[in-house]
Amino acid sequence: MVSLVAVAGGPHTRGQRAERGDWSLYHRFRYEGAPGGPMGAGFAPLAYIKGNYVFIQVSPPGRPFRNAPQESEVELDNRPPDIPIGESSGPFYIVAASNRFFVIASTPGHLSVYIHDRVLNKWTELHTDATVPYARRVFGPWLATIVERWRPGDPANAESPGCDNERNWGTRLMPNVREAYACGQTTDVYIPGALTLDNLIDRRRIEIHTGQEDSEILDVRSDGLVLYRVNDSIYSAQIEGDNLSAPTLVVKDDDVPEIHWAFWSEGAVESSSATRPPTSR
Repeated sequence: MVSLVAVAGGPHTRGQRAERGDWSLYHRFRYEGAPGGPMGAGFAPLAYIKGNYVFIQVSPPGRPFRNAPQESEVELDNRPPDIPIGESSGPFYIVAASNRFFVIASTPGHLSVYIHDRVLNKWTELHTDATVPYARRVFGPWLATIVERWRPGDPANAESPGCDNERNWGTRLMPNVREAYACGQTTDVYIPGALTLDNLIDRRRIEIHTGQEDSEILDVRSDGLVLYRVNDSIYSAQIEGDNLSAPTLVVKDDDVPEIHWAFWSEGAVESSSATRPPTSR
């Protein structure tokens, strides 16, 4: 049997730091989305719809976890009203779940994601060029998408651009990137080397054309600084209205393809003589 254990991350002044069986914690479920790279493909939590709410299945049917709710279902959000999701109860991919936005997408092959602005209590539909639902992340009000197109069984999928530039050797710490793309779930998709940023408040859209399948957006800071990775290089650029400034090369190295997150400190950083890349944005 499996039990849910919650461990407080900060110091605990009263009570126990670890608690068991509090399945109501799923009501505050938060998920920032799936990382890029060949190993991140295909992962996203699944949600279902019943009645007037969206719920997550916290244990397999017929195999309830210890102390789980009788129905093994925990409500995450309200059902999207007036959105053509049909009569299907799911599953739907949870693209992101932040304090403000709850974003779900249907099965592969569809061009839309459905967004609940929890502050305005309003559901909207967003059309994208991506037909793979899970290759997305949320950074504040920005939804970052790796454009992937669902084409299962199509031999042309092997021709996604940039594979010749990917690392074709591997070690215990650094896997063979080209082989991972060829053998993983990405064999069902075509990845043209395009990234999009959609502002979920004002609906600005910014496109980044890298021409490399192994590309992803690593962060969008509140001041508009964008970090994105293209194969073995990371670039920074600034959001200026509905465009990005010219990118600046931050780092290029053999181990960069394994970088999928960006974390910031408050320490002082010495300036460096970073150069601009000879690539278009």
